[in-house]
Amino acid sequence: MKEEEKILRPFELEKKWHGFPWPLDGDPVDILWKDGLIEIEAFRELARLQLDVHIQQLKGRLEIAQKVQEMLK
Repeated sequence: MKEEEKILRPFELEKKWHGFPWPLDGDPVDILWKDGLIEIEAFRELARLQLDVHIQQLKGRLEIAQKVQEMLK
């Protein structure tokens, strides 16, 4: 990633990530605000945690579906 791509102006954020406040590709990205530099690592960590929770929910649903399928055989 080019150095200038690592820094986004606030008005470019929504256009760049389609409304999501974090990059999902894992590349470090900082937002340049006129009052200073704000890192979005916390938002990226939140995204990871939300994905982990979603994966666990899907695993639970899969287990239930497999048990129901076994019962129907």
